[in-house]
Amino acid sequence: MPPLVNDDDFAKVENKEELKFAKVRFAGIWESNSPLVDPDYERFTRYVMSGGRKYLAYKLMHDTFYEMKLIRYPKWRKRKEKAQAGAMAKEDSEQEGADESSVGDQNAEQSDEFMLDPMKIFKKALKNCEPLVTTQKIKRGGATYQVPYPLMDKQKEYYATKWLIKAVKERSKPRVKRFPEIMARELIEAAHGQGKVIKMRDDIHRLADANKAYAHYRWG
Repeated sequence: MPPLVNDDDFAKVENKEELKFAKVRFAGIWESNSPLVDPDYERFTRYVMSGGRKYLAYKLMHDTFYEMKLIRYPKWRKRKEKAQAGAMAKEDSEQEGADESSVGDQNAEQSDEFMLDPMKIFKKALKNCEPLVTTQKIKRGGATYQVPYPLMDKQKEYYATKWLIKAVKERSKPRVKRFPEIMARELIEAAHGQGKVIKMRDDIHRLADANKAYAHYRWG
């Protein structure tokens, strides 16, 4: 029998007696069945790692998530206090305008609570930074054209990760702030559609749109 990799493969086996003939495939180095391990986070950490210093890369990312929580928590606290004040005002007054205001505060609190989790901020920032297309130089008739190419999912994630790390490493000198502080700011800005990396993504999209007339050169 072919190796059983996951639970779906096990469920497809009708005769359980056949399992004795199934091969066992050992887990890969980066594979884990723990719910605490996130594949996106692991891949990003491996890109941060330099010179094989895995422990340092994990420590930097751990400090980055801690900084994101420190940055976001005061705002979340203010929204929560504002929502509680709106709820008390709603109990004291039954006016329609006061009701609408309290509902708006509750929605704001829920939205901010969603963005309080560093992992959710990280995933949203990574998704926002992913470009849809890129350009490649192709020579035709003695001229060089910037030909737009669509990207696959792995390529999108690679570009987003590379740009985020590049934006942090190419920060202006003197480097007063540490890597976790700058990375935390970049991730929060990217999660809200702002920052250097979002600008780089938009520049790539504009360049591809300006050269869309040469898209047929992809096929020679």
